[in-house]
Amino acid sequence: MKRLYVVALLLSVLPYSARSQSINTLTDQEASRGWLLMFDGKSLAGWHSFRRPDISGNGWIVKDSSIYLRGLSAGALLAPEAFVYRNFEISVDWKIADSGNSGIFLRYLETEASENIRTGPESQVCGKLRLDYKNGMEVTSPGACYAMYAPAKPWIKSADQYNTFHVIMYENRVAHFGNGTRLLEYVIGSDDWKTKYDKSKYSTFPLYGDIHAGKLFLQDHASPVWYRNLKIRPLTEDPWVNKDFIWPDQTSRIAHAPVEMAGAPLLSLRQTGSGRVELRFTQPGEWRLELDDARGGRLQTMQGSGPGTRSLGPLPGWGGYFLSGSIGGHPYSRHLSAALP
Repeated sequence: MKRLYVVALLLSVLPYSARSQSINTLTDQEASRGWLLMFDGKSLAGWHSFRRPDISGNGWIVKDSSIYLRGLSAGALLAPEAFVYRNFEISVDWKIADSGNSGIFLRYLETEASENIRTGPESQVCGKLRLDYKNGMEVTSPGACYAMYAPAKPWIKSADQYNTFHVIMYENRVAHFGNGTRLLEYVIGSDDWKTKYDKSKYSTFPLYGDIHAGKLFLQDHASPVWYRNLKIRPLTEDPWVNKDFIWPDQTSRIAHAPVEMAGAPLLSLRQTGSGRVELRFTQPGEWRLELDDARGGRLQTMQGSGPGTRSLGPLPGWGGYFLSGSIGGHPYSRHLSAALP
């Protein structure tokens, strides 16, 4: 019989789940997984204005361990050359005044033909009183692919709090996450993209959204804005294919380690064949569990009372599965990596 390996997932696996750590630092787990720190909280060395070697005369400064725009018309701020990738995931914390406006451009080409918004795409940054905010769910709302794709729900905090924004880009596929919530997903070059592109202000910019390697670009919109915890990780495997990839919106489902009661586990798991798993509840009490796939898709919801057993699955192939919920009033969460037929 093949073994089922069940491991608790540490909170520090993903940038969003590690926000209790010191700012502008990497955990050992992040460093081991290839994350790179783009800003150390002290210096803007390597950051520069458009087609210039530095930011002399620019309105961007370091303040409160953040990259800060003082509300001047200062021009864009571009990341150092060392962080130019085609396929990557990026995590950034930002806060902005309620009436403020800014943006994060990704895969930005720094050429004569690419000034301002001519490459992109742009991830919108703005406050709740900004006209662009609207109802928080428009193509100009925070977290949107600006003028193209709207976020699924409002998600930003109050103006004095930082928001964690996360983007995953692999070839033509892109996904946005805000404070651990999946906001939107799109495919560059798809029929849907082309329709939106043709109707947008980008339609005369042939390089917009082109699948190239490029820089991170912080937009100047003459509004005070703060950026910190800027982290990037180059990707060598397609997250939409890699079953072991952990998505940012899964962190809320794996926030708790399994609880032990009186020296005995609340739940034990055993593979029974044909891709099925036996769940054995060892403590009395009501329980409710949900099984999600590696992308956060809901596969199964179960509830009952213990002690007793229940069959789970079948789980097809090799994959990362997430079992979470509550048992006897205690939070329960497990990451399942199973070798299955």
